Amino acid sequence: MTSSKTDSDIERDLYNEEIMGVNYSQNHKTKSSEDDLNSPKNKKKKEFAELSELAMRLQDAEYARLYYELGDNLSRLELLTDQAIAETEIDIKNQDHLIEAAMANATYLHNGTAVFKDGDKVHTLDGTEITDQDLLDSIVWKENSPSYTDIRILYDDLHTKADQLEELKRYRYETLGGARHEWEDENNPLSEEEIKKKQDHLLDQAPISIKEKLENQAVNAPVETTAGFQVLKPSL
Repeated sequence: MTSSKTDSDIERDLYNEEIMGVNYSQNHKTKSSEDDLNSPKNKKKKEFAELSELAMRLQDAEYARLYYELGDNLSRLELLTDQAIAETEIDIKNQDHLIEAAMANATYLHNGTAVFKDGDKVHTLDGTEITDQDLLDSIVWKENSPSYTDIRILYDDLHTKADQLEELKRYRYETLGGARHEWEDENNPLSEEEIKKKQDHLLDQAPISIKEKLENQAVNAPVETTAGFQVLKPSL
């Protein structure tokens, strides 16, 4: 016995066919969109869009040359300055030892004040002249006791080295450190003109000892130079 479809059966079949058609269309559209996004062209666009401002600028060969040249010079100056700081710290320690030795051999008053001959005068370490005759007569001078000029030279040299160390550290951490921060900034990179000015600024602000080291390098191992620096040719 054959059963006939009722009106409700027919309506349900039509509805299911319609839904299947919509689903097919949506699936096909989604798959096509995915295929478009994964195409080589769109992948390239996505990769470029994700590049930082610095990375995009480095696509230009001339900019890249200047940028990496500044980086090379920064590294060289950082190394030279670190070396100079270490050397100056050693010099200061050695100077301290010289002062300690001189003070150990100095002549002292009964109250523990060190005194030094300055021609026909007598001074304390801070430069005060002793004029009290009884006090002067009580002094028993040690053999080879340093003069006032001797001890002042030792202390003046120490102060000079301390000033040099302060200048080197300021250059290392403020000038070079600031330049390094700007050089590494990917979102706000230096322009070509700013890079050139930075090269000049780093050399102008360099302490004398650093300029001397650069000159010695140029004499001992001459290479291509830019803005007064020895430079390494960047690998692009």
